[in-house]
Amino acid sequence: MPDLNQAPIEENNVWAASDLGDRDSWTRHFTPAMIGDVIQAVRAVGETPCHQITAKSFPLPSMAGFLDDVHEDLENGRAFTVLAGWPVDDFTYRENVAAYCVIAAQIGDIVVQNYEGQSVVDVVDEDVALTATIDILRAIADGFGPERCMLALGYAGWGPGQLDTEILNNGWLNVDADDNLLFGGDLDCKWTQAMDKIGIDPRMLSDDAGHA
Repeated sequence: MPDLNQAPIEENNVWAASDLGDRDSWTRHFTPAMIGDVIQAVRAVGETPCHQITAKSFPLPSMAGFLDDVHEDLENGRAFTVLAGWPVDDFTYRENVAAYCVIAAQIGDIVVQNYEGQSVVDVVDEDVALTATIDILRAIADGFGPERCMLALGYAGWGPGQLDTEILNNGWLNVDADDNLLFGGDLDCKWTQAMDKIGIDPRMLSDDAGHA
């Protein structure tokens, strides 16, 4: 394979682990007033589906400036931030999901992730599971976690039908996952490894797509 290294991308959302040493720079802490507002909103949510939760219907007045800063972190900063101090052990899984959705709705629109109308999904197949819950972090810390794991931090979003359209327009190349591709430590080579799996030379790719 040819050397595909390009000039470094110098943006705020491009970073290495060495850049994240100061935890306080990427962690924002809930105040008691914020927690109180979220609890009140969670109680009001009831059976409301997550994708129907909006900033207007479940306001969090004490968090206005706080969430403006979070939005700035996501859009123009490192593209992730950690919100700390939510008393997760005091609530059920369903209540924690509602809290997540109430907060997320203040930052952007919540969209469903599948045809079942779910907005928060734990994805599991025979050997690999994907989850957004804090329970797995506790299990790993206590020595009961999976044999291998990968922690992914970031922010991405699609509008309704956007991903389907991109796939139909050949905007994605699909590769069967394997253990090395998922959990291998050589992060800089994963893209090349994925392309090798499907036998594609990136130099031969075209901007024009066709349909058989």
